[in-house]
Amino acid sequence: MQISKDSLLWAIISLLIGTVFGSGAIWQWQKNNLERERFEFEKVTKAIEIRKRMDDVYSSILQLSDDYIKVSNAYYKSNNSSAANEMRRLIARLDVLKSDYTAIENTLSVIEHRVPRTIQIDFIPPAPPANLRIQ
Repeated sequence: MQISKDSLLWAIISLLIGTVFGSGAIWQWQKNNLERERFEFEKVTKAIEIRKRMDDVYSSILQLSDDYIKVSNAYYKSNNSSAANEMRRLIARLDVLKSDYTAIENTLSVIEHRVPRTIQIDFIPPAPPANLRIQ
């Protein structure tokens, strides 16, 4: 019995096709590609959620800063002790929000594989001058 070139070629082709499709190598490769794309999609989705949280915290910082400015103006006009207590309370809340914002930015920078960005989040103006005299 003699093996022809054509039958040998078909045997090799059949062996290769059986190896690639039969063992699932191609399907495993496709599954890995699909998992990689799913991971990237989830990463982008998580980054969007974190950015939304950052926006919410930033908005809260702006609102509290505005409240602080109003209370401090009232305090410096009337020297009211309840306004001073309110100023201390607002500063404490602002400090917590600022640290939250920094932590969220650090988390986002890890997800996006970048260096954390610094941002100006001190909106409280200095106190107005007091005891002014003309010399």
